[in-house]
Amino acid sequence: MMKKIIAAALSILVGAFGYTIVDSAIENRVATLESEVVELREIISDYHKNITETIFTTISDNTKTSTQNPTTTKPLTPLQNWLVENHVAGYEYEPDGDFFYIDDEACWQSGKGYNEFYDKYAPAAAMFIDQIRIRFTYENKDWMIQLWKGQYGWLFVGAETGVYTAPAGTYKGGNGDANHYDCADKDDWLDMQLDCYFSKNNDGHYKKIFTRPYDKYWWATGFVWGQLTKYSKPRTELKAKNRITFKSEEMATLFAQGLREAGFIRAVDEDNLVDDSYYQNGKDVWLLWTSIQSDKFVGYDETSLTTAVPTTYPDSVVTRPSGVTAIDEGSTTQRPTTTQIYY
Repeated sequence: MMKKIIAAALSILVGAFGYTIVDSAIENRVATLESEVVELREIISDYHKNITETIFTTISDNTKTSTQNPTTTKPLTPLQNWLVENHVAGYEYEPDGDFFYIDDEACWQSGKGYNEFYDKYAPAAAMFIDQIRIRFTYENKDWMIQLWKGQYGWLFVGAETGVYTAPAGTYKGGNGDANHYDCADKDDWLDMQLDCYFSKNNDGHYKKIFTRPYDKYWWATGFVWGQLTKYSKPRTELKAKNRITFKSEEMATLFAQGLREAGFIRAVDEDNLVDDSYYQNGKDVWLLWTSIQSDKFVGYDETSLTTAVPTTYPDSVVTRPSGVTAIDEGSTTQRPTTTQIYY
């Protein structure tokens, strides 16, 4: 009898001790996660602090006199001038195209990297943005090419393309996970061009609002003064056209496979892009993005490439509708009734 009592007592003690270890491990993990969330929120707050302050404290300031930008005959508004002079959120002004951008070679954001929490909490800073994330493994790195377009605060509309990397195996899968990437090092910057088109009244008439010229970037951005008529997804008042030159044809194919998985269709060439289509030629990929939303992880690496890059896709190849011509640079035109092409 005594042996049974002792055994029961020992069992209770061991069980209690085991539960204590498990509880301690859980508490430590929760504390770690809470700390990471706090850090992420601080990064997000830092990222958007200046633009939020601008919205609520500067937009009503009518005491300043509008100043002239020395490189253009077009004066900036007091608020625009304040944004540039104070480097709010890193904004620079391009007078030739009358748009704002962030200088990726010398911006504080380059040290912050990227993870999904940034987009998740963006609406808290009045940023209503569509995004596409194409992720793949190449040359022992996890890569992510991310596209954005939408409303940036109550001040700007525009688009972005970012290049991010992480050690291979960093991404564990699952949309919405806090998979953190670093902004690409200079050796991993890619030659890119970004054009953005805006239907200001959401009436089907699109005008090019900026071009970031073909050059090396880790982050190509552009913004103009304006507001969307609706903030819900998809923000089809904006179209973004990209050209991205990758390190190799294999790398470009990984990205193109990701676009197809996300829902893009393949055009016959770069001059016949329609909404949500792409074209690959060697290391170059062109795409025209309008309405697709995707957080997909491509799931491919250089060891799982298809043996040959298809030259045609009968079920998805698209061509320019009969009678439709490309838009002249900077002009407007009526949207075709079948598909839309904008250059």
